[in-house]
Amino acid sequence: MVFAITMLGCGIASAEDVFVTTARGLSVRRLESGLPDLPLERWLRKLTAHKTEIQWESNDCGEAGTPADTSNDVPVCAQASAAAVNGGVMSVSIALGTLSHGISGEPALFDATLTRGNRTTSFRSLEALAKAVRSK
Repeated sequence: MVFAITMLGCGIASAEDVFVTTARGLSVRRLESGLPDLPLERWLRKLTAHKTEIQWESNDCGEAGTPADTSNDVPVCAQASAAAVNGGVMSVSIALGTLSHGISGEPALFDATLTRGNRTTSFRSLEALAKAVRSK
C-alpha cells in the first residue's frame, strides 16, 4: 500500500493503470509456453469463484520499504487477487518493469499464492497454481 500512496503523492497515479491494464491483457502463454494464448484476466476468471470480482493493483513487488530503497529503481508488479473456485484466495503478481523506466523487459511471474484457511502455498508456475486451485 505504501507504493500506491507514493505514486499518488507524485501525481503519477495514471502509471498504475498502465501496469494493471498491461497485465490484464497479457497472454499467459507469454509467461508460460505450455499455457493457452489467453489474456491473464480471462485465464484467471476460469479459476475464480462464481460471480467473484478480481481485484487488481500495482505495487513494488514487495521489494521496497525503507527510505534507503528509494535510491534504487523500484520494481513494479501488477497483482490480481480473487476468491478461488474451490475455496480460498489466490493471488498472482506479474513483474512488468520499474517505477523509473515504466514497462520494460520481459514480463515474468513474480509470485503466485493460494491461501486456504491459515495456510498459504506459493507456486513457481501458473500451471501449478491452477492445478492447486482446481483441487479440493
